[in-house]
Amino acid sequence: PTDTPLLATFDEDGSGKLASALERAIPMRRLAQPSDFPALVGYFLSPEAAYVTGQTISVSGGLTMHG
Repeated sequence: PTDTPLLATFDEDGSGKLASALERAIPMRRLAQPSDFPALVGYFLSPEAAYVTGQTISVSGGLTMHG
């Protein structure tokens, strides 16, 4: 999960309970930030990734590997 205004719309009562629950479930203990993605995208656009095909990259702080 990424800390965005869209994610905040799912916190119906504004208590922050959703974000807290997600943070506890994520092994890195934090939500992703939009700034976590550009370097990965840049890599895949670079010549160094020319032979990389058909990959699924989970940018989840370990959530998909953990649970």
